[in-house]
Amino acid sequence: RWKQYWAVRKGNFKLTNEQTNLQDQSFLYIVPAVTDSSLKLFNVNEDPGERNNLAGNMPDKIRELKEEYDSWLKENTGKY
Repeated sequence: RWKQYWAVRKGNFKLTNEQTNLQDQSFLYIVPAVTDSSLKLFNVNEDPGERNNLAGNMPDKIRELKEEYDSWLKENTGKY
């Protein structure tokens, strides 16, 4: 978690709401497939560059990982 952005990884899957500020990137930076703060789901084993957003196809996985994050946040609020 950093500011209003966060990510959670479980197994091969990563769920995040990370948003990219394209103006702050160097010419070597690979622009993400999705740049807004919506929920994004990636299989980082099959897609290490996070180019294929699976959010629209895997609502159960999104729910599972969001519950993991919410649980972590509840346990750690005020610690960071």
